[in-house]
Formats: sequence, structure tokens, C-alpha cells
Amino acid sequence: MSKKILLWITALLLVAGLAMGSYNEDPPIVVVHWQDITAVDNWNEEEEPYLAEFRTVGWLCLETDSIVVIASTWDEIEETWREFNSFPRGCIISITVVNP
Repeated sequence: MSKKILLWITALLLVAGLAMGSYNEDPPIVVVHWQDITAVDNWNEEEEPYLAEFRTVGWLCLETDSIVVIASTWDEIEETWREFNSFPRGCIISITVVNP
């Protein structure tokens, strides 16, 4: 199995574990500044390729050598995190802690 496939399977399993309650007890709120790919269709116009940049805010639930996972919602009834974003480390420009 390729390293990429193993990385994504690991990420999915980690997120599944987070949904079942395996997360930081008191996670900080962070801003993740990250890059994503874009596609350029230059059939009609000439356009230079570029990387898109975004900032996403959430509670830092998990950090490993390969991924960072943040959640945007805390479920008060089920007492678990919801709505995860998983970022491969290679896409992350910076992580800023908003409240330690």
C-alpha cells in the first residue's frame, strides 16, 4: 500500500477516534493558515497558476507528525467534538494559538 493511502487511512481513523471522544481535554483555539491546490483551465484565457491560501479557526484537537485536526463545534449533549478539518502538515503555513 502506498504511503499516501496509509496517511489518509490514518487520518480517517484519527478523526473517527476523535468523534468517539478521544481528543485533547482542554484544547486551545487556533488559527490554521494553510495552502491548497488550484486548477487553471487556460482554454480561453491565459492565467498564471497559483496556490490558494486560507485561514481556518477551531479547537486544536490533535497534532501528529503528519496531520493537524481542529474542530469547529462542541456537542453539549453528546459531549464530543463535531465538524473536523484535517490538515496534512505539508499544507500548513502556520498555526497561531488564540487562547492558550
